[in-house]
Amino acid sequence: TNYISIVILSCKKHFLLMFLYTLKLKDDCWYVGTTTNPQKRLKEHRNGRGAEWTRVHAPIDFSTQYPLRRIEGEGHVCRLEEDKHVKLIMLEMGINNVRGGSYSRPDLSRSDVKSLCRELFHATGGCLRCGHKNHWVNRCYATRDVIGNVIDDDDEDMEESESESESESESESEEEEDDDNDDRYANFGPRNRNLPVSSRVQLYDALENGIFEDGEIDDDDDDDDEDDIAYNVDTNRCFRCGRAGHWANSCYARYTVDGQQLR
Repeated sequence: TNYISIVILSCKKHFLLMFLYTLKLKDDCWYVGTTTNPQKRLKEHRNGRGAEWTRVHAPIDFSTQYPLRRIEGEGHVCRLEEDKHVKLIMLEMGINNVRGGSYSRPDLSRSDVKSLCRELFHATGGCLRCGHKNHWVNRCYATRDVIGNVIDDDDEDMEESESESESESESESEEEEDDDNDDRYANFGPRNRNLPVSSRVQLYDALENGIFEDGEIDDDDDDDDEDDIAYNVDTNRCFRCGRAGHWANSCYARYTVDGQQLR
């Protein structure tokens, strides 16, 4: 009995009672954090002793849209819950506008944003490479993602199968050293040179409606007269590129199956 009591007491030492809070900031920005004393923590943020993000974008108050809530568990459970909440708000408000948890730095690296986009694409049931919902990554020939960013062949390592996630992780870690020095996404995002997501468009809207940065709906094949008969019933192949597995009106191939370049 004494042994059991000791084990219970030992576990309780690591069991935390925390508050998960979301701050509404100026400039339509948000910050997510955890604390044992919400009012004290809010005061620290207002006095410039909270986080770098809340020094750049001054706190207004606790968010009513994302109310304060209590979380209980071991330290790692609370921190994972914090990261989950950060990503949920990023999905609705845009990556540019939200910080907290593992993503507290004002200037996220391009590799961080690529990783976030991949997770949010997955969360909405989209292709892990481009975010569109009409195909899987092993059938992805998109030249732009659902947000409108150009996908470079050397920027994303498209695997033959989505089940080969381990290979994808190894490929991304090999690229990570060069991410901070790569300025291909330098013009995206007014407050962060490395972000490939414009704060003018919420990621949630882009994923749901296919809206690009200029507010137009994605339609790369306006001149394709074969969209109405996009799928060859006899051969089960796309009329545009000759590959199987997708329709011509959702074809992003740059070359046909025979190697001829497409316009």
